[in-house]
Amino acid sequence: MNWLHRAIALLAAALGGGTALAADIPLSSGQPLAFSMAANQLASGFYIDVDSNAQILKIELSGQGRNDVDMYVRYGTPFLTLSQNMTLDLLDNYSHYHSISGEDNESIIVTRSGLQPLHAGRWYVALVSYNGATDNLSLKATVSNSTSLNGLTFDFNSPDTDCDTAPWNSTAPATPIDGNPGTTVGEQRRNALRYTGQLLTEQLNITVPIVVQACWDAQGGSPSEGATIAHAGPSTFALDSPGFRLPWLPDKYAFYAVTEIVRQGGTRQCGALGGDCSVADIVATFNTDLDPPRNVLNRPFYYGYSGVSKPLRSIDFVSVAMHEITHGLGFLGLVNVDASSGVIGERPTTTSGTAYDDVFSRRVAIVDRTTRAVKPFLGPTTSDGDRAKALVSVDGLRWGDAEAVNSSANVLAALAPPDNLPHLYAPCDAGSDVGNCATQPGSTLSHTDDTTHPDDLMNAFDNGKPLRSLGLARPMLNALGWSGSETVLPTYPQPIPSNWYDRTRNGHGIDFQKIATDTVYGDLYYVVFYTYTTAGAPEYFTALGHITDGRFVALPDANGNTLSRVLYDRTKPAGQRISADASVSGSFGIDFNQAEYSPACRSAGRAGASLLGVMNWSIGAEKGSWCIEPSVPISIRSTPDFAGHWFAGGGDGGWGMEIFSIADGSGAPTIVAELYYPDAQGNPRWATASTADYAAGATIDLNEISNGYCRVGCAAPTQLSVNRIGTLKLTLSQPTRENTPSGANRADVQIPAAGFSRSNVPITLISTPPGG
Repeated sequence: MNWLHRAIALLAAALGGGTALAADIPLSSGQPLAFSMAANQLASGFYIDVDSNAQILKIELSGQGRNDVDMYVRYGTPFLTLSQNMTLDLLDNYSHYHSISGEDNESIIVTRSGLQPLHAGRWYVALVSYNGATDNLSLKATVSNSTSLNGLTFDFNSPDTDCDTAPWNSTAPATPIDGNPGTTVGEQRRNALRYTGQLLTEQLNITVPIVVQACWDAQGGSPSEGATIAHAGPSTFALDSPGFRLPWLPDKYAFYAVTEIVRQGGTRQCGALGGDCSVADIVATFNTDLDPPRNVLNRPFYYGYSGVSKPLRSIDFVSVAMHEITHGLGFLGLVNVDASSGVIGERPTTTSGTAYDDVFSRRVAIVDRTTRAVKPFLGPTTSDGDRAKALVSVDGLRWGDAEAVNSSANVLAALAPPDNLPHLYAPCDAGSDVGNCATQPGSTLSHTDDTTHPDDLMNAFDNGKPLRSLGLARPMLNALGWSGSETVLPTYPQPIPSNWYDRTRNGHGIDFQKIATDTVYGDLYYVVFYTYTTAGAPEYFTALGHITDGRFVALPDANGNTLSRVLYDRTKPAGQRISADASVSGSFGIDFNQAEYSPACRSAGRAGASLLGVMNWSIGAEKGSWCIEPSVPISIRSTPDFAGHWFAGGGDGGWGMEIFSIADGSGAPTIVAELYYPDAQGNPRWATASTADYAAGATIDLNEISNGYCRVGCAAPTQLSVNRIGTLKLTLSQPTRENTPSGANRADVQIPAAGFSRSNVPITLISTPPGG
C-alpha cells in the first residue's frame, strides 16, 4: 500500500551513518576479485550463483593481515540493505554463516550437509571493515563438484604448563614397525598420531581443518592402582542463543564442542567465535610415565599402525589416540557427574550461572528398569535427581538417536524397543541399591558400556585390542553434527499475528501484527510493547522489522534504536506530531526457533501454548529475555475476525489500538481493545477496553492499570488494579485496510484527564487483515 511504502522509505532515509560499497557484485568461481575497503566500511552486495551439481562452496577473504574485516554469508535472499546505518546486528541476524576473527583473512566452507546446506541458487557475501586504514582485499568464491578432505592437523610444538612437547622429539632410537617408518621414538610417536588423524579424517569425511594441540604430561601410575593413559577434549564450548548467534547449529540453546561448531560452520574456531586464531580446537595429552624409562605399568605404548604385531603387554597408541580425540570431537556429555563440582545431574551452566542443555546429552534417554518407560535425559519433567539415578543405573542410561539405534554397529539393534537402545556407561553393581553407587568423573555418561558393547572404540575401559574403527561412535557423532549426508533446506516456524504475553510477567505484553508481505526480506511486522514506567504508570514502545529465518529482526529508528519510545507533540501540524525519543535507548527481537529449550521458557510451565518465542529486549540499562505465547488462539476468534492493529490513517498518527474478537458462543463476540494514546505531556500511554457482547456504537469503559509493576527484578502482583479513565465506542463492519479510512469502521475515544479526544473518526487496519 502506498502509505506503507512511504513509511518504509522515510524510515530508511532517517537512518544514520556508514558507507556502503556498490551493490550487486558478481563473483566467478575460482577467480579472485581485488578491491579496497576503507575503515568502517560495509560491502554487502557480493554474490555467486551455484548449480545443483555443486558439492562444496569455499569463500575466502584475504588481506594484508593488519585490519579486522569480518565476513557474513547468506543463501537465497540478499542481506537487508539500508542506504545508511546497516548495523552489525542486522548483518548478524541475516547471516547463515560468519567468519569473524580479528584478522582480514577469513574462510567459510559450505557443504551439502548441515542446517543450511549448499543448495542451488544465489549465495550472498557481506563484509565489514573495522578500524585501521584502507585495506586491499581479495575475495574468492570457489564452487567444486567434488569434496576434498582437510581434517585433523597436529601442533607438536606449543608447550605450556601442562603440555610437555619434548617427547614428540625424542631422539631415542627405534626400529620401524607395523607400517610406522620412524627411526626414533619421537618420530614414531608423531607418525602414529598423524596416522590416527588420517583414520578419523577419512571415517568422518572432515572437510575443515581441526587443530589438535599434542601434549605429554607425567601423570604417574602403578600396576596396583592403574594409571591415566591419556585424556583429550575440546578447547571450549559455545551455544547458539540470541545473545551470540551461531546460526548454522541445528540445536538452539545447547552447548556444542568447538570442533562441532567448526565442522558445521566451515570456518576456524576464531572465525566462528572470534578471538585468538592460534588456539587449538582439541587438546590431547598422553602419559609420559607409561613409556620407558619409567614404564609404570610395564605396558608401554605400541606405535604400530595396524596393531597386527602388538605385544600382549602393551598399550595400543593409535586406539587410545582415536578414543581420546573422539572425545575432543564432541563425544562427551556435560551434565555434572562429579560431586565435587556440584549437584550430580545438573545441566551445564554459563559463567553467569544460567543452565543450558548440551547437544550430546539431548540425545540421551532414560529407561526405567521396572516399567521400561523411556523419557529424555534432559526432558522438561526430568529432574536433577532423575538424572543422578540414571547415571548409576547400570542399564538405564541409553543413547536415543535413531541412526545409532538402527546402526549395524549397535549389537542390540535386533532387540525390541527400548532394549535396542545402546547402553552408555552408568557404573553400579547390578544387584546393589542404586543409592550406594557412585559416578566416575570422566567416564560416566561419556562412554559406551563395555559389557554390552565390548569391542566398541568408546568403551569406558581399554580392552587391549587394536581398534581402528569408530564403530558406534560414527552414527552417534552424526547426530552431533558430523554427518556428511545431504540435508534439505530448513523450514522455520511462522509466527502468529496476535497479542502475546509471558505467563510469568502477566500485565505486560506485545501487540504483534503483520503489516506487509515481503518475499525477499521476510514479512514486515509492527510491534507495540505495552509495559509500565518505574512508577507503575502504563507506557509503551514500538518496533518495526522483518521475519527472517523464524526470527523477528527489528530495524533501527533514526536514533539507531530497534525499540522506540514514541513522543507526541500537539503543537505540530497533523501528520508531523510523532517522533522517536532520543533520550531512551532500546533494542528488541524475538526468536521463535526451539524456544521451548530456552532458559526463559523453562522458567515456568508452558503447557497448552500454541507457539513459543523468546523476546529479548532492552530499555536503557534494563534488559530481559521473556518467553512469550499468543494470548488468544486463532481457533476461538470470531467471524468476522477484527483482530489486528487499527489506526486513523497517516494524517492522524500517534494513536491507535489493538483489537481482538473472541467467539464466546453468545452470538455477539467478545471484543477486547488495547488503546495506545498520548497523555497531556505527549508521553505514550495505554488503556484497556472490553465488552462481552459487542454492539456497534455502544459505550465501553476505558480502564488503566494503576499498579503496574517493573519489568526486571520484581514479581507480578496478585491482582492488577484498574481505574476508569474514559470511554471507547467502536463501530466495526469488516476488517479492511485502506489508504484513507472510508468510515466503514469508526472509533470514538474520550480521555478527559489526558486531553485526548477523537469523535467518531474513521479507522482502518494498519496490519494485514486476518487470514491475509
